[in-house]
Amino acid sequence: SGCQRCLLGLARNHDLLCQLHGPLDAQRPDPPAGAFNLALGPSARQHGKKTEGPMTNYAVLTGDIVKSSQLPEGGLDRIFASLTQTSDIVSRWQDAPTYFTRNRGDGWQMAVPPAFALRAVFACRAAVRMVDKRFDTRVALALGKGTIPSDTLADAYGPVFTASGQALEQIPRKSNM
Repeated sequence: SGCQRCLLGLARNHDLLCQLHGPLDAQRPDPPAGAFNLALGPSARQHGKKTEGPMTNYAVLTGDIVKSSQLPEGGLDRIFASLTQTSDIVSRWQDAPTYFTRNRGDGWQMAVPPAFALRAVFACRAAVRMVDKRFDTRVALALGKGTIPSDTLADAYGPVFTASGQALEQIPRKSNM
């Protein structure tokens, strides 16, 4: 099932072999697009160094804020400030870019290296819940190939982006993961 300490980011200097990630410096094989789905814009942020190339492996998280129309005034802005800060934190976990974009009002998307997919899911959900325990987000995750031609995920394309968006649409409204 993997190391819960690694998943939660509690073992910062953890260099032991773990079922989830292996040695922290190990190379991981590239997963096929859509192989792992968890039912878990205009203003984008990119962190780290941009990798060039036609198709790169990404973990793409697509989410929306639960019952956003019922949030108190300023609630949605506080949530997205927390998600943006989380994107900054996730970018420090690796030597690769992290992309975060808010879209369609209460929707969001993040692209990270596949090795950090589950940690990023948990970090994003925790970021929303830390603003207020009544707040929540639905999150879908897909792993695979995609292209991010600019600093915004609005221009991104590829099977991984399609799979992540479709996974979010398939999550029942009463379920967040």
